[in-house]
Amino acid sequence: MVKEVFSTLLEDLGKLMNMKLSPDSHNACMIKSQTGLMVHMEPDSAGERLMFISDLGTPPPGRYRENLFKEALKANGLPMPRQGIFSYSKKKDSLVLFDTLLLDELTGQKINDFLTPFMQKADLWRLAIPKGEVPSFTGNELSFGAQPSGSGMFGL
Repeated sequence: MVKEVFSTLLEDLGKLMNMKLSPDSHNACMIKSQTGLMVHMEPDSAGERLMFISDLGTPPPGRYRENLFKEALKANGLPMPRQGIFSYSKKKDSLVLFDTLLLDELTGQKINDFLTPFMQKADLWRLAIPKGEVPSFTGNELSFGAQPSGSGMFGL
């Protein structure tokens, strides 16, 4: 039953995204964005939630990695909606963005509405890692690195 529900959701999502989506032999689906971001989707083992996972890359060891992980933890503490939760994959030695949605409440449109900001967030972090940038958050606003002088109110 879960396979049929997932297949129908992917078909509806595919129409919205103008691509053909279907589950593979493992009942999972990989979406590749125009920027090269990969998002893996599959129902959990209980068939209650749809999981979204994106590998953001391996930050090099050292101070940069520590700072990146600190900002990821800060981002995880932001109020909802967070558009994903950061975690570390020991197996892949990489930063991962993941989230889940209740399967029985989903439609293709709801998945599309969730995926848009999820993929934007994942792409920002994925592209920051090779550049050695650390995305940081003030409230729900994203910036990179240190704030330039004159960044106060009205740029003063």
